[in-house]
Amino acid sequence: MAQFHIRRRHPVNKREVRALNMALEAAHGLEFSYRPGEVELAQSPNGQALLRDGHVIALEWGERWHLSVRGLLEVTPPGGWVQVDMGAVPFLRNGANVMAAGINGTDETIVQGDLVWVRDESHQRPLAIGEALLDGTTIVATTRGKAVKTLHYIGDSIWHHGDDD
Repeated sequence: MAQFHIRRRHPVNKREVRALNMALEAAHGLEFSYRPGEVELAQSPNGQALLRDGHVIALEWGERWHLSVRGLLEVTPPGGWVQVDMGAVPFLRNGANVMAAGINGTDETIVQGDLVWVRDESHQRPLAIGEALLDGTTIVATTRGKAVKTLHYIGDSIWHHGDDD
């Protein structure tokens, strides 16, 4: 993945924060209550990013908003997850795509093309964000091939954005 850079950012106003809260609520099924001035909206080459204290807590991929790994560490949604065995964790931390052989559980409501979050089996903590290449039930039944295309992971430039500000 290329370096993550933002071009400009500004504190969100009432209208923007209302739209962001609704978009994140639709994506994760949780109620969000960010307030104007609490977060910033930034433009990146790939879309918009939501920042708090300089760190990226949510990203827009196309027309869809999704929490970043940092955002998921603060608020963990009940659905939209793919679970991998501990053998897959070192590969995911290096940005690898999620292979079906390493998956041992999933939210069965996932539809191909959904943005999902990847968690480890031991602690159920988020490791990455990706796009599902298969449906939730198919992912578990499949034993070969790529199941999730990784878009963001712990240790990438999105994760580290704001660390040296």
